[in-house]
Amino acid sequence: MPKRKVGVCRTDEGCVRIEFWQRSRIKVLLWDRKAKAYVKALGEWTSVREEARDFTSASAAVLYAVEEKLDFVEIVLAFDDPQYDIILPTNAKSKQQPRRPEI
Repeated sequence: MPKRKVGVCRTDEGCVRIEFWQRSRIKVLLWDRKAKAYVKALGEWTSVREEARDFTSASAAVLYAVEEKLDFVEIVLAFDDPQYDIILPTNAKSKQQPRRPEI
């Protein structure tokens, strides 16, 4: 039996999926579902996904949310194709009143 390389698939459909994940760049964004806005910069928000701040990691995004008292935001692991996006709660609870974005 021949050895299989890691990441090699058995069906064409599976190969397409593997290739998609290998060439997609994942961005880590903070999103306010109610305001329909992404964090752009400190105190700035945008409804345009491409203008949103790309955090280095999900933990960096959570830390930012906690420091800025943004307990209403979610983390978006954003792919080139939005249908593959993954949305996660931050659970960034703070004791002070949260600040809502002003667009």
